[in-house]
Amino acid sequence: MNEIIYKAFEPGPDDWQYIQELANYCEGEQMLPITQAKIISNKLGLVALDGDKIVGYIAQTALYNGSTAEIGSLIVHPQYRKQGIANELIRIDTTRIIMSGVESLIAFCNPNSAPIFIGRGFKLVSLCSLPTDSLLACTGCPKKEKLIGSICCDRAYMFAD
Repeated sequence: MNEIIYKAFEPGPDDWQYIQELANYCEGEQMLPITQAKIISNKLGLVALDGDKIVGYIAQTALYNGSTAEIGSLIVHPQYRKQGIANELIRIDTTRIIMSGVESLIAFCNPNSAPIFIGRGFKLVSLCSLPTDSLLACTGCPKKEKLIGSICCDRAYMFAD
């Protein structure tokens, strides 16, 4: 393994498959499916590279009300986990987004990734406190039909600087 390099990633029409390939290694762990359209629309991505291989990815997936950004699509290849890559992707992306003037930053996390976000300064928040449009993605969640009448296993966290 080489030294991990972190760099901005703006996927073009031919680049999405690299992120899709990484997502395929993590199938079943993602809250929402990652599609070609979603990857290309995530213009503010960041990748972790081992040589020329993408081993980690994070993106600002949305901006709500012009003041609240959402971090999404945190993915680290299973063979590269527990090496601080997710932590560094969150650190760099959070700093970049906050420096851009965004007032608040949210992340929807499953129980496996929540401790990483908490360690980077995110706090659990009520879904009721979030912009309404940030919850629209929940309508496309593949887990939704299984969860009718129960509480979603994913939680919302907000960066508390």
